[in-house]
Amino acid sequence: MADMLTLANASTGLSAAGKLIQGIGSYGAGQKSQQILDAEAQQTSNVGVQQELQLRASARQAIGDQVAGQFSNGFEGGTGSALDLLHQSQVNAAADVLNLRSQWTSKAAAQRAQGDLDAETGRNALIGSLFSAAGTVAKQTEDWTSARSGLVSSPAPVAAPASGNGGIIVSGGASAPWAF
Repeated sequence: MADMLTLANASTGLSAAGKLIQGIGSYGAGQKSQQILDAEAQQTSNVGVQQELQLRASARQAIGDQVAGQFSNGFEGGTGSALDLLHQSQVNAAADVLNLRSQWTSKAAAQRAQGDLDAETGRNALIGSLFSAAGTVAKQTEDWTSARSGLVSSPAPVAAPASGNGGIIVSGGASAPWAF
């Protein structure tokens, strides 16, 4: 009986430990994924800011070229339709910058949200494994407590058949048609 108790306790302990290790692994993976995605989001933001700066510099250069072209062609720069053209160029440049900013901020936000989701999934897996391990231990304790108090009886041994099949017993007490 003591050997069976030791074996059952070891089995329960290993099962509970396995569940805990699985939960801890999921938690660690979620945290690592969050770190990676946060770093990617930061990189996306950095690249986006650099692209914005390049776009603004390019727009300033194009507007400067327009002004120089207006004066070189004999127009009075910065007046009338020339002013309208410069104004439209500035509006277009601002719209391009806002569009670019919208793209990279959305991508960075999605990366951060995915990282948060991965971390939360890992936390939930860890909590679930703690409850599962505790349930395994509690069930085993309940089973052994019931068995010790006589609430659960051991199955009655089945007698070997008198003839045939080498005495191999299958569930229900029937003899197997084969022998080892």
